[in-house]
Amino acid sequence: MGRKKSDDELFPEMAAMLEGMQELMCDENGKPLSPDHPQYQKLTGLMENIATRARKRNQQDPSTSGQHGTA
Repeated sequence: MGRKKSDDELFPEMAAMLEGMQELMCDENGKPLSPDHPQYQKLTGLMENIATRARKRNQQDPSTSGQHGTA
């Protein structure tokens, strides 16, 4: 049996995507947006939605969340 993947291993490309999104989380002067800024809230909601869907998918069908391919 395979080990359970941690949340940060669910999407290997997530780290690269988050790096690219860092620019979106800053104002035109490069300062971080405040948590009450609409763009900050929108991106936070998007990331929470992605994480929630990934967890649900893995709970519903754990046989496909690990290894891929044929034996």
